[in-house]
Amino acid sequence: MEEKQERLVKECERIEEYSLWNATSHFTAAAWARFIHLVGGAVPIVLGGVGGWKVLSDPATATPRQVLTAGALTLAAGIAGSLMAYWDLAKVRLEHFTAASKYKTIENETRRAREIHAHDEDYDTLKKRVMELTARYDELGESSAQSFDLAFWLARRKIRAGRFESDKGRGK
Repeated sequence: MEEKQERLVKECERIEEYSLWNATSHFTAAAWARFIHLVGGAVPIVLGGVGGWKVLSDPATATPRQVLTAGALTLAAGIAGSLMAYWDLAKVRLEHFTAASKYKTIENETRRAREIHAHDEDYDTLKKRVMELTARYDELGESSAQSFDLAFWLARRKIRAGRFESDKGRGK
């Protein structure tokens, strides 16, 4: 393979690796958003249910402390529900999942460019392919939601643990 072609293959390797890191980070962020949405979404339901319980909220049968507790629980339910609506974690999850899927597509297409097309395409054709992949990678980086540091840290742990390698070659 010519030196110019080898440089394109090296660029493919970088795009593939960076896409893996970004995809994993976004999948992790999407999973966290889903978890927080499911767990956090139950909080206002439970607090509102307990706060509205007749034993606690009826001034005719409850002690003043129970009525106060019911009011506090209902207020907390309202605040928690408002925060969940404001954060819109379902939308956040979808944004991260969509970005992760797009990074995964770029990763796969770049791997194919490196493994298959680099061996049978001429330099100009391969260069055009790599430049298109680079442009898509850059556009996705500019337009996708920003992943939080914890998601990136967790993604790095998963990748370094070999979670995304095939069993082939690992003696399994």
